[in-house]
Amino acid sequence: MWQLFIRDWKSTKLYILVLFAVIPISYAIHFPSSGIFIWALLSLLFIVFLIEKQNNVDLFLVSLPLRRKEMVLARYIFLISLSIISIGFLWLVDLFFHNVLPSFGFSRLDLIDIIQQFWVTTLLFSIYVPVFYYFKQFIHAAIFFIISFTCLIYLNVLMVGNPLITFDDPIRAFIIELYSIQPYLMPILLSIISLCISYPISVQLLIRKDII
Repeated sequence: MWQLFIRDWKSTKLYILVLFAVIPISYAIHFPSSGIFIWALLSLLFIVFLIEKQNNVDLFLVSLPLRRKEMVLARYIFLISLSIISIGFLWLVDLFFHNVLPSFGFSRLDLIDIIQQFWVTTLLFSIYVPVFYYFKQFIHAAIFFIISFTCLIYLNVLMVGNPLITFDDPIRAFIIELYSIQPYLMPILLSIISLCISYPISVQLLIRKDII
């Protein structure tokens, strides 16, 4: 399993370096957006499955005497560790710009912001990893991913920018209520729950692809 984990890191190292370059650049051009950061991480999810498909690694892996649980678990561990390291790097960049270059005048990321970034990222991973295991043809998964994620971004912009759109207010109120219980532990707990639901679904979907 750990060989698969290391393989994911090696196969995406160039793209990870690009992600790490995007973060300080977004600050340097006065556009430090959490949306850009999440989009970049989700793009890496897309890329890791794309690399696997282009090199026919997926066909090679299923021919090996590996349990499907191990294959999927290695992918989740890679994505979670990538999220943690990337968010840590984001925090360091934010700290640098506020302490060394305070003239940029950005609002500083606090611990709650960092935890929220992790929660949103893991939630999206929990949704989209099973999608890539569900579709037998990668192109179908890619189309669904691009269209649905674009719609999510557009919908979020509409809801945030238009005060007349209020259908999401109950959801926001529910999330705020959960945060009020424990603003640090609740997002982490929700992240763990979403991953625990997503992981067995992905395992079953991968097994189903073998049968089909």
